[in-house]
Amino acid sequence: MSEQQALPPEVPPAPQSSRRTGPRAGWWLGGVLLVGVVGAVAYGEHRGWPWLSAPVERMLSKALHRDVSFGEAAGQGQARVQLIGGIRVWADQLRIGAPDWSKTPFMVSAKDAYLQLAYHDLWRAYRGKPVLVEQLTARELVAWLERTADSKASWQFGPPRPSKPGARSLLDGLHFDVLQLARGEIHYRDEPFALASRTEVSMSVRDARRAPARVESDVAEGVRAQTLGSYQGLPLKASLTSGQLAPWLLGGEGRMAWPIDFHLNVGRARVDFNGSVDQLNAQADVLGTFKARGPSLAAMGEPLGVTLPTTGHFDMRGSVRHRGLRTFVVVKGAEIGSSRLRGEFAFDRSPRVPMLAGRLGGSRLALADLGPAVGVPTTGQPTSSRSDDARILPDRRFDLPSLAVMNANVVIDIAQMDLGSDTLAPLEPLKGHLVLDSSVLTISDLQARTAQGELTGRLALDGRQQNKALWQADLNVNNVVIENWVKALKPEGRPPYLTGRINGRAMVKGEGQSTAAILGSLTGPVQVRLRDGTLSHLAVEAAGIDLAQLLGVWIKGDQSLAVPCARADVKAFDGTLTPELFVINTKDSSVWVQGSLSLKEERMALQARVAPKDFSLLSLRTPVLVNGPLSDPKVSIKASALLPRVAGAVALGFLNPVAAVVPLIDPGNKDIARQADQACEAG
Repeated sequence: MSEQQALPPEVPPAPQSSRRTGPRAGWWLGGVLLVGVVGAVAYGEHRGWPWLSAPVERMLSKALHRDVSFGEAAGQGQARVQLIGGIRVWADQLRIGAPDWSKTPFMVSAKDAYLQLAYHDLWRAYRGKPVLVEQLTARELVAWLERTADSKASWQFGPPRPSKPGARSLLDGLHFDVLQLARGEIHYRDEPFALASRTEVSMSVRDARRAPARVESDVAEGVRAQTLGSYQGLPLKASLTSGQLAPWLLGGEGRMAWPIDFHLNVGRARVDFNGSVDQLNAQADVLGTFKARGPSLAAMGEPLGVTLPTTGHFDMRGSVRHRGLRTFVVVKGAEIGSSRLRGEFAFDRSPRVPMLAGRLGGSRLALADLGPAVGVPTTGQPTSSRSDDARILPDRRFDLPSLAVMNANVVIDIAQMDLGSDTLAPLEPLKGHLVLDSSVLTISDLQARTAQGELTGRLALDGRQQNKALWQADLNVNNVVIENWVKALKPEGRPPYLTGRINGRAMVKGEGQSTAAILGSLTGPVQVRLRDGTLSHLAVEAAGIDLAQLLGVWIKGDQSLAVPCARADVKAFDGTLTPELFVINTKDSSVWVQGSLSLKEERMALQARVAPKDFSLLSLRTPVLVNGPLSDPKVSIKASALLPRVAGAVALGFLNPVAAVVPLIDPGNKDIARQADQACEAG
């Protein structure tokens, strides 16, 4: 057998077509499946995936840790959904539930709503990060928002967590790129701010950093809102209009300033603001002009947590700049009653106790306008809360806890202070340094000029004890021309009743919860001296009831008697003022004043006696008495001292009319007068 014949027969190759049949069928099958999936997705996107309403509700509820439904409850509503490129939901109603700790029926319920979310934003929310909503629009919306005392907020999604300290937005944890609302009703309760409100609002706003340049909407761009409620226990009414809106209302952290027109009524005060603001919390940067008015400055300070004095009606205007925890206010004009004031102030909330610093000035301050601060009533108010209407000292209780609300450092420089009496000349100018530190209010470096002299000294009110205030005064009067200060001493067309320069000092203290209580416990010395003075001759003789000299003075005309010395040393103890020495010496007579004046009982019992230095033919010299309540004192003479002289004159008159003059002859008493002179000059 040959070698060629030993080889096996050649196997023919397999047909080429038989090797390609498997892969070609797989590609065809994959293509069909892909077309089917794309078609199903396209069909689902076109139809809005109505069968996915329930799964989408569950997915959103899981991501937000909150019940989300497209009806009154899960599974009861239908929504149109698109899933390509993010989640877009159109729903007749979109409801987001309240957290478990809340008692509100839901957080948000929107009708004819459109919601747009990105998948990565949902993942962030699931991990507890702030929720970013690309767009939310609704025809109607009702929201119940609340924040608890421990700073848990109903708008914070994800696992329960307290608000971050110093959060830049009240809506920390929720941000909108576009927010449109035709008509809304927002109920808000904030326990840390003691705020409860209901707001009617319409808006069309966007975050320019993320949203498209323009978003179609039937609602005018901007925000319009009306709010009613309460703040810090005070009635609250506010309105807001803004053509644009800063990112902070959308939940962002932008620092762009946006125009705003804001009107606020809190309690009895009203504030109108026009300017700009970049966010909604204590860290905001606010710049603008304001007008404020109300029945009292205290009403203005209540909602701000600032201690301001109780006054009459006020109306002020100025500019404000708020940055971080500091507020700068320039009061260009303030009308408080008849007072006209201005000032520049800075209020700093960063210290443990906030601080108010600045300068208070103005052309006029009327003491009557500050009267309510110490309990003096304004027109229409009762003069006292006590049943005894004869009492005139104000007894309204001080608000001592308000002294602890803040500290203050204010320089006072006012051109004129009206003391509230037609008989007293004003103080021109009035300067001082007001400091409030740890509930202790002091006015130091007090300097006030009047009638060619000045008043200097220091006042202090210690309110650290809640049940009473401790008051101290150290005041000096220097070279005040008394007839120019007390206008009643200069009758028109007649010599002054009293002239001279007075000097004096009062170092007194008291305690209590009202002005009446402090004066009713007044303790300390009061000293007054008169130099280079004169006294009406007519007044001296009338006080001594010297008929002969009184008649002569009346015929010849009143003349001024030189007063070499006049001195009053008064001791106050537990509200009772007792003259230790009160004497006025003239070349004609010495006038002594004795008795007491009780500020606690608001009654006086004083007597003035005249010791003549010369002979008088007809004299009924007898003490002059001033008795009764401070509200209505009675002036009389001491009948027991006068009766013997009158009786003697009448009896002798029956015997001989000329003899009737004998009991009325007064030879004077030079010894007593000398003692008065020595006592007066001793000090």
